[in-house]
Amino acid sequence: MRTTRSRRFALNFVGGRFAALALLVLLVACRSAPPPAAAKAQPGEPQLVPAGDVRLWVRSVGAGPPLVVINGGPGASHHAIARLESLASPSMRVVLYDQRGMGGSSAPADDGAYGLDNYVADLDAVRDGLGVAKIHVLGHSFGGLIAMAYVAAQPERVASLTLVSSGAPSWDDHKAGNVGFSQRYAKLLAEKKIPADPPPVVGDDCREQSNAFVPLLFADPDFKGPLEEMKTTSCSVRVRDATVKLMPGYDLRPKLKTFTAPTLVVIGDADPFGDARATMKAFESAHPQYALLPKCGHFPWVECPDAFRPVVEEFLARVAQRRPARAGEPQTRPSASGTSPTR
Repeated sequence: MRTTRSRRFALNFVGGRFAALALLVLLVACRSAPPPAAAKAQPGEPQLVPAGDVRLWVRSVGAGPPLVVINGGPGASHHAIARLESLASPSMRVVLYDQRGMGGSSAPADDGAYGLDNYVADLDAVRDGLGVAKIHVLGHSFGGLIAMAYVAAQPERVASLTLVSSGAPSWDDHKAGNVGFSQRYAKLLAEKKIPADPPPVVGDDCREQSNAFVPLLFADPDFKGPLEEMKTTSCSVRVRDATVKLMPGYDLRPKLKTFTAPTLVVIGDADPFGDARATMKAFESAHPQYALLPKCGHFPWVECPDAFRPVVEEFLARVAQRRPARAGEPQTRPSASGTSPTR
């Protein structure tokens, strides 16, 4: 029974389905570094925004043009990226929301309503609820895939795009990224950094199971941090599995190649899901800025904040003020022969 459950988890986590992204959020706060200094602005009162068959929990921090931050998953709440509220500045507010079926948002009655098009429609409902024609968008992991799908569907609504350890622009690219993840899974399993017998799911709650595999997502598998926030981050098997079921076969690349708004691609050089070559190629018309962060895994604002924050904050300040990129600003592209220019 122990072996069966371990194998089943491995298949779900790294197999041919979309499951390599299915648990990416993994309650990042539960292993995160100490919180930064007090946020530059206090959160406003949450709002419930209608979005077709659901109502979405939405909260803003700060003032100015909105940066909508999309957490990873699927099947996790906004708490996993709540620390990014500290990106709020006098020139840009940060907007977080819970995806359908998660946290403070309601769930659709139909499990078939967890497709990418549903997530895209939800993001546009958030934009509409903010009362603006355009939004700046930051997506992490699966949230990066939602962001790309939104760009593909409504490019005129996106003022800038920031992709952090993002999902891949196509199903084929996603499967290619699974290869490295499978290798890391096997390595850490052999080193007993992750359990051969993962904790079982309790009802719809996959938090305990997800937390057991957090070491997979950091450059340093022994990285540790406070656990205070793990109780507030939800993890839903139903949402995860319903979303994963509808993922195979997607391909956003044809519609991404015409996007030209300012774009930043950020990835750690030890991200277990591979490099950013496919993403950079998909957005080549936007001439994206590329930031490769050394000794950093899938959660760069947690594991290497001193490298992550200056890059992202400078980019956001520039796009908020509509300034062009500075001469000499990092524009390095992933190499064709390796994971990155430095690996």
